[in-house]
This record gives sequence, structure tokens and C-alpha cells, in this order.
Amino acid sequence: MPLPRLRPVLNLTMFLLCLLTSITFASSPFATSVVSYNPQPGQFTSNPAFNDPARALGPPLGGTPAQPDNTKLVTLGREGGNITLAFGRPVRNRAASPGNPRALDLILFGNAFYVGGNPARRWAEPGIIEVSADVNNNTLADDPFYVIAGPYLLSAPAPTLLEALLPASIFAPGGLTILDNPLGPDTTTEGVYAYADCTPTLLLGDLDADGESDNPALDPARFYTSPDNPLAVGLTPFSGGGDAIDLSWAVDPITRQTVQLAQIDFVRVRSGLSSAQVSFGEASTELGGVAIVQPRSPADIAGPGQSLGPDGERTADDIIVFLSWFIAQRPLADIAGPGQSLGPDGEFTADDLIVFMGWFLLPAEEP
Repeated sequence: MPLPRLRPVLNLTMFLLCLLTSITFASSPFATSVVSYNPQPGQFTSNPAFNDPARALGPPLGGTPAQPDNTKLVTLGREGGNITLAFGRPVRNRAASPGNPRALDLILFGNAFYVGGNPARRWAEPGIIEVSADVNNNTLADDPFYVIAGPYLLSAPAPTLLEALLPASIFAPGGLTILDNPLGPDTTTEGVYAYADCTPTLLLGDLDADGESDNPALDPARFYTSPDNPLAVGLTPFSGGGDAIDLSWAVDPITRQTVQLAQIDFVRVRSGLSSAQVSFGEASTELGGVAIVQPRSPADIAGPGQSLGPDGERTADDIIVFLSWFIAQRPLADIAGPGQSLGPDGEFTADDLIVFMGWFLLPAEEP
């Protein structure tokens, strides 16, 4: 075919490829664009390795629970430094479901880590999280922002929540950014949540939070969209770590009253630390990615060839892998308690098998 006659075909092909690319990008479960970046002065805000706001887009890069990977982070500097991100699609305020039992909606990834591997004590540089819906449809993030409020932020005495920094009492003596669980070292309940940069980000494919990847070939869009339980100490199996939040925790920053948000379009993170009390200089919140939670069947535990999943499908491989765990009495198979309630209960019984098969047979949820 002569070149002039080929040109319309090539143009159409390029248009379709561009359209396909835009559709794929728009459907990304991660933040896709930076609306604004306003860091406060700090020793890292002038460092090219930490001052590129684009590092907060797409999936994060994780490390071990005791050692973060700092190669894909943007710093916010000292108190008040902030970044606002947008998504390629609205973030819905989901109801609880089998694939998302705690009704979580967003996961924010930073470089927090457990001190000595102890999940009751972590190095954290907490950031205040705000969310907004594009009510006027102008993509400018100029509609009201609401604060995701945990127990410490709500109890702070400041006039507005945006002026309420983290109380010094939740830090270890000496003012270091070592955050102890205020409920005590032996509890299984997490006492600090609803902040950014408080929970480790795991290596891609580290499905049991042991610091080693069980399947580095996993799709980041599946691994880093499965939330950790923010109300429990430690990291939930099959989650990618990070700080998961429920949009139902949003409150008005002035009145502190809960607001009902059906969905949001923007997330803003503000550095919540105001002092330079650590030996290396000031403490500042870092961000390496924000993900939209994707419901995942708890029975989706295997990929092709019985490799560890999830892979988005439920097949005989999932059953075979679970049975192998059950026979070997691996903790991942202890999923039920008495009467088929959710476990673990420290025992491997028929209830674990029944609960797993119940999950396996549930219909798929909307992404």
C-alpha cells in the first residue's frame, strides 16, 4: 500500500493506542497527578533525591519492616509542608464487604519502620491526612478539605484540627520520632492510626511481612492495594503495609463533626511535626505513594503454578495452597475461631477449611 494511503491507518492506530494508554492510566489504583507541592524548609527539601513530588505517584517501593527503602520518596519538610494529589477516577467511600471487611478506602505509603522489628515501637514521622471531593468539577482542588481524624487529633486542644500537631506525649521520652503504642507494649490493638507515614511499606510480594519477598513477580496494583488492618498491631498477611484509612473518618476541621463523603478526588498530606529534636535534624513526613483500596477475595492466595498470589482469580490452585498450609499447620491457615467465627485461635480445625471454602465460593466484588 502506498505511504499516503497508509497514513490515515497509522493515524487511527496511534489514536487508538493513545486512547488505550489514557484509559489504562486513568484506571490506575494509584495517585496519578500532583496538584500542588508546598514543602516547608528542611534539610531534605533542596535535595533532588527527596524533593520531586512525582515520587508520590504510582506504586511505592518497599523495604523490610525494620529497614525502609528511601529511593522513591518526596519529603514535605517541617510543620505544614504539604502535597496534594489527584486520581484518575473518584475514590469511593466503600461499605464493609468480605473482600474489604474494615471498609477501608485509601492507603498512604511512607518510610516508617519498626524499631528492632518490634511492631509496638516504630520510627514514624506522622502526617495529617486531608481529603476533598471535586464538587465544582474544575479539577483545581479548591473545594473544602476534610481531615481524617484519629483519636489523638480529635482530642487535641488547638482551635482547629489543622493547627493540632501530634501531642508530645505519644512519643518516647526525649522527643525522638520513636512512636510507642500508647495502649502498651503487649496489646494487639493499635493505639495510633489515621496518620500518614506511621506503618512500614513492604517489599513487593512480601505476603507474610517477614522482610523477604514470597513472589516478587506480583502485580504492584494488586499487592499495594490490599490494606493492612490499621486498628491491629503488626502487619496483616497479604497486605503491602502502609497506612490505610476509611473516608468515613473524615471530619470538618473547624467543628470536628463527621462529614458524609460518598467519594473524594483529592488527598492532601501535611507534615505534622514541628521540632528538630533528632540528631539528624528536623523530622518531616515523607510520602512514596497513595493507593485506592481494591477489594480482594481472602481466598485469592495463589497465582499460576501454585505460586503465592493474589492474582485476581480463584482457581483450584488457591484450594491446593490453602490445604498445604493447613496440613503443615502454617499460621496463614489459622483463619477461624469457634463456630466458624474469624480467627486466628491457635488451632487448625475443620472450621478453618469451612471458612476458606465459604470465601472461595463468594461472588466477585466490583473493583
